[in-house]
Amino acid sequence: MFCPDCETEYREGIERCSDCGALLVESLESGPGESRLVPLADEKSAEVVGELIDRLEKAGVPYVVEAGTALALLDRVIEGEFEPEPWRARIYVAAGECEARARRIADEIHRGVPVVIPHTRAGV
Repeated sequence: MFCPDCETEYREGIERCSDCGALLVESLESGPGESRLVPLADEKSAEVVGELIDRLEKAGVPYVVEAGTALALLDRVIEGEFEPEPWRARIYVAAGECEARARRIADEIHRGVPVVIPHTRAGV
């Protein structure tokens, strides 16, 4: 068993990572034709998430978003009553070339680099 986030190996029978609380998987390796998702961002700003998703879409980068006020329930077992947390979103992208493009996009957003829209001339 392996943690998909920190890649720590565990013996059979363990269900969650003791370091980060993620559910364990049987293998870290992707089979032929499968892509593996990697975390790109954990954001508290809906505006930043919206900008990131918009740019990922325009760049053709596949992504997955988990968002809400109860993400902790996905990460670990919580005993007793659960109080909603502040809203946040986690964004994952496919590993490899897409990941590199996505990281550049995320870095540009955090540095405040505006989107450059190429101008076209009529008849060109």
